[in-house]
Amino acid sequence: MTKYWTIFMIMAFSVFTGIWYLSRPKFCYVNLKEVFENFTFTKKLRGDLKMVKSARMRQLDSLHFELELISKKLNSKYSTELATLFQKKRNEYITKEEEILASNSTLTQQYDDQIHAQMESYLVDFGKENNYDMVFGTESLGTILYARDRFDATLEATKYINYRFSSNIK
Repeated sequence: MTKYWTIFMIMAFSVFTGIWYLSRPKFCYVNLKEVFENFTFTKKLRGDLKMVKSARMRQLDSLHFELELISKKLNSKYSTELATLFQKKRNEYITKEEEILASNSTLTQQYDDQIHAQMESYLVDFGKENNYDMVFGTESLGTILYARDRFDATLEATKYINYRFSSNIK
């Protein structure tokens, strides 16, 4: 009887351990800053943003050049008409500069919002497809203060979202 009881206890313990092992949560964390920086979509939109900013700066440079020409003429030969034109162009330059800075800031925020939304969507899919119960995000001021490297899925997540992004482009 004791022999059967021992075998029963060992089998019950094994079953319990197996059930516990299979039902334990699977989780990982990803470094969101690193994923953001290595996301192909981030690189694409940052390139687009750079082109837009350059075009806007050329407009500003053109106004600055006009302002410099008027200033040189004004320094060599003063006239009320030139002084008025200089003041008008100076105000136009200041207004345009403020407008460009505000537009650049707004566009940067819009692009970052698009990137974060797409990244979040892909990371949800990454968690589901890899059977994670939880995927934690961490940044320099994140909520995970320490985790073993074996839980770091940043590289896998980055590869996954870049693959998804590339496959959606085609």
